[in-house]
Amino acid sequence: MQRRAFFALIILLSLLTLFFESCASTPKEGGELLEREEKSESAEKNKKAKKKKVGRVKFSDESYNQAIKDADFDKGLGMIKALGSKANIAKMIDESLILYRSGYCEEADKKFEAATKALDDAFAKSIIQGAATTLFNENLKVYSGTLYEFLLVDAFAALNAYKMGDVELANSLLTRVYDKQKKYVSDYGELVLRSAEKDEASADSNGQSQADTEAALAMIGVSFHIPGDMPKKLTAAQMDSLIYKTSPMADYLQMVVGAQNGSYVDDFTVRELKSLVPQIETDSADLPYAKGRIEVLALTGTIAQRSQKTEWFVFDLLNYGEIVSTYCGYPNALKFKYVWPECLPQKDVVSVKRIYAQGEGRSLSKEPVLLEDFDKAARNDVALKARKAAWRSVWRSTSKKAAGLAGIVAAVKNDPTQGLVSVLAILAGAQGLRAIDLSETADIRQAQALPSKAWAAGFTLDPGTYTVTVEYSNGSKDIIENVKVVSRRPSLVESICAK
Repeated sequence: MQRRAFFALIILLSLLTLFFESCASTPKEGGELLEREEKSESAEKNKKAKKKKVGRVKFSDESYNQAIKDADFDKGLGMIKALGSKANIAKMIDESLILYRSGYCEEADKKFEAATKALDDAFAKSIIQGAATTLFNENLKVYSGTLYEFLLVDAFAALNAYKMGDVELANSLLTRVYDKQKKYVSDYGELVLRSAEKDEASADSNGQSQADTEAALAMIGVSFHIPGDMPKKLTAAQMDSLIYKTSPMADYLQMVVGAQNGSYVDDFTVRELKSLVPQIETDSADLPYAKGRIEVLALTGTIAQRSQKTEWFVFDLLNYGEIVSTYCGYPNALKFKYVWPECLPQKDVVSVKRIYAQGEGRSLSKEPVLLEDFDKAARNDVALKARKAAWRSVWRSTSKKAAGLAGIVAAVKNDPTQGLVSVLAILAGAQGLRAIDLSETADIRQAQALPSKAWAAGFTLDPGTYTVTVEYSNGSKDIIENVKVVSRRPSLVESICAK
């Protein structure tokens, strides 16, 4: 009996212990929800300050290009991290943009600054030294960036600073874009036009010329004539129209961020923006009393990628050509490989259908304006460079391959019986010819993580709190709540849809 009473007491004490522990660990009504709300409010702030943790992924150009095209930014970032110190300026810009687009603002800010410094140094040197080319391969020269990357890296760094809440830093970065335009754009234009005035038959920066190529071909009994399928020659006026002179998005941001910062908005910036994008509203530059404004900037897609255009050109049949083609086992032995960059067409790029602003008893909507087409900037840059790149490929590839073929022909001439010596010489020479063709590649480097398009729309409103909705062509919607509008100041809202 005593034993039963003892066990009953033990069970009762255990139940009481479990009850009190349960009470202590259970929050008051709504406590768990409150905790989640607090975490939600601070999540974005913490994300901006934290480093993005991504594992390293083995890099290959093809996989990287596909990852960025598919907006798989984690995979792309992992590949950049795997490159380490081998990452070129284009990948440094991409790393900054991926972090910015993913919302890791403070880490992106540091990366933007490093990319800007490297790009500024390389671009300035390219202006001073001219467009240097290499005797062996286009990709062996240091990548110095494109003119649009040179200007846009600071524009996107300014957007990132604005997202961090540092309006003054954003304003100073946009001023830096304007200063760069004044300092380098005219110099770059002069360099391009001066280069265009040179006859393609004249020597390039490595001393190669049509005369050198003809001499190399003469060794194998071939006369040179211009390949037919080459990029068209542009007039000076056409080239000048293709040079990237300013960024409409940077002008737009300079107007909006400047007005929000309380700075005077330069009339020149407003006039330039209107000349570039006539449909854009510039109300933020001079808002009426007791009115504020919401400016919406929407970024879509990823920029058009570059590819290598390859043409195999056959000159007149070589002396001993039949023998060479019979024994060498390399189908392109008697062809000359010429390459240059081209811009791939974009397919199914997402666009913005409509933008809505609701609040304070009002509901407004507008079709956005195409503020800037970054694909066009890439296409124009390729068009500027393609012909020169193609001619460099002609001189380089023809001279090297003709010299390789000359060695084979000489060996065949010295062995009239066309015996083992000739066959071995052809087989050995064929490996050299294959290596020459493999080394002939176009320079298609660029920053890949820039958006394809920038869209804008604005609403002049009474002060208050509003909800902005951006409706995309792929059916998705981005809803931004609690947008504050204050008197005589614009509020910038950003939306991103990568795919």
